[in-house]
Amino acid sequence: IETVDIEENAYEKFFQGAMKKFGISSPDELDDDKKKEFFNYVDKNKKLISTAITGNIVPFSNKDLLPQIFILPFLAFKVIFFIHFHALRLWIKKIPFVKKPKKINKNIT
Repeated sequence: IETVDIEENAYEKFFQGAMKKFGISSPDELDDDKKKEFFNYVDKNKKLISTAITGNIVPFSNKDLLPQIFILPFLAFKVIFFIHFHALRLWIKKIPFVKKPKKINKNIT
């Protein structure tokens, strides 16, 4: 496995630049459509992050709640599957592994 060291705050710099590009100081300032555009931000024709949350509003009743008791536990398996699926895709594309910064041993209380 090839490793690549990156700047500790590279993501933070990118995120601050994205907020500056959209003219905001926090993503909370955006309406729903603009939030989706912000988080699906595309730079130089490459998707950096892609997110979506979807669902249907249904009345809160025992009849509607019962199926969820059986469906929701499998949601964790779905998340785990897709984490590994995307890791496999990155491995196939030979994307280098990026190490986390080394932990500072000095404890500050």
